[in-house]
Amino acid sequence: MKISVVVPAKGSSDRLREKNLIKVLDYSLTEMACEKLLKSKVINNVYLDTDSEKIIDDVLHLFSKGLKLIKRPKELANNKITANDLMIYALHSIDKCDLILQSFVTSPLLKIETIDKCIKKFISSKKHDAFLTVESTQEYWWSKDGKPTNFDINELPNSVDLETIYKETHGLYGIYTKSLFKNKNRFGSNPLLIETSKVEGLDINDGDDLKFLRAIMNHEEKK
Repeated sequence: MKISVVVPAKGSSDRLREKNLIKVLDYSLTEMACEKLLKSKVINNVYLDTDSEKIIDDVLHLFSKGLKLIKRPKELANNKITANDLMIYALHSIDKCDLILQSFVTSPLLKIETIDKCIKKFISSKKHDAFLTVESTQEYWWSKDGKPTNFDINELPNSVDLETIYKETHGLYGIYTKSLFKNKNRFGSNPLLIETSKVEGLDINDGDDLKFLRAIMNHEEKK
């Protein structure tokens, strides 16, 4: 089975300026993601999908190690373009494969060992045509108008009795290419949810997320 992973990393960002080039312990988020994926024991090809020359220059040394490039056109480098659009565009820009993955640089704590385990678990599941990494939650949720959405305020359940809800971590998505062609989205018709730890599920969206990341990585470096 031929497996390829695409790492989308556009040059602009809204909440954190040039987010994909932010450095932690002297490595940019994009560099960390690409270098990590190149160490996979099951992925055949790693592609960086970007419109930014700065990002290309940042990972230039990784092309000699096997990293490949998808030069994203400017019209696809904006917030109106969805992750589904990017995956479909990538499918027509890479070598033929059976399984295409999408991994974002904003999940720097997702380990390569976990990534390989997720891929193997998905392939062995047989009945699913796509998968995504998720984090489970059992919390009290409220709507923006101040109403509880998953519990009764007059009969408060223990949190352990609340329904388990899963949120995407944005760490890893995968779909068989034939299913992507058919469904035109990265979730297929029967996706497998693969739970990862809260730490590995950290997604960098704002300054607080970045503080958490730096604190964790600084702590790990000092061990």
